[in-house]
Amino acid sequence: MPVTIPKAERTQPSVANIRTALLAAAHVGVAIARSHDALEHARTAGPENHRWLFERLSREREAALASFARFDPNSSEPGELTRLYETARTWMAVDDRAAEAERMLRHHALIRYGIDIPPTH
Repeated sequence: MPVTIPKAERTQPSVANIRTALLAAAHVGVAIARSHDALEHARTAGPENHRWLFERLSREREAALASFARFDPNSSEPGELTRLYETARTWMAVDDRAAEAERMLRHHALIRYGIDIPPTH
């Protein structure tokens, strides 16, 4: 019979680990945003390519926005916060809703973990 450790007794990630993960997520988000820019520039290759890229980016953006709507600050885990922050950083330059999610997630990191992530532009 497997041993189950109650959630309350599991080792919690340290604030330093969460801070590092959030800062790394910010950098990854910026790199992905740059790749989106490169895809956008590639659209000049022709109308067929343009339509395919536009549809792909639209689907990715909608999936990102849906993930923000599911975020529950009262029950979120550090890994979820990190993934969502990375996603918000990826899309914040092209969608105001992602920029708002990025601000909300920074606020959550400060309130819940005491991690102050400086805003970037």
